Amino acid sequence: LRVNEGNYRLYLRGLERDTFYRLDGDKVYSGASLMHAGLPLSTEDFDAGTRDFTSKLYRLEKIESYE
Repeated sequence: LRVNEGNYRLYLRGLERDTFYRLDGDKVYSGASLMHAGLPLSTEDFDAGTRDFTSKLYRLEKIESYE
């Protein structure tokens, strides 16, 4: 954690708001939260150097039921 470092979020569109989605086989988010609050990104998701031209692949899986 670094002081005064930006808070990055990726706002998704076109999801079903009442459906749940599993991110990279781990955390579960509702479609509404991913569209309105966004997916929180850490600075580890970016290149430690210039942070230019970096990419990351996220796997988002729609799940049928979530308890």
